[in-house]
Amino acid sequence: MPFFRVVFADNSIISCEEEKNVVPYNTDLYYEKDNDKLIFAYIRAENAAEANKIAKDLIERTKEGRK
Repeated sequence: MPFFRVVFADNSIISCEEEKNVVPYNTDLYYEKDNDKLIFAYIRAENAAEANKIAKDLIERTKEGRK
C-alpha cells in the first residue's frame, strides 16, 4: 500500500499526493504538529480519497485535543 504526503495549513488540507520516495517511518500514520496545528502527515492508504478521509479525521481529533 502506498504512502500519501498530506500538507496542512491552519488545520486544513492543502495537498495530498502519493509519496514516491521511501518513507522513513515504520507506521501507517505519522504526523507533525506545531502547537495545535498540523504541519504534514504521511498516511498509508489504498488511494488519495482514503488518505484524505484519514487526514480529515486527524484534523478533527487534533481540534478535539485527542491523539
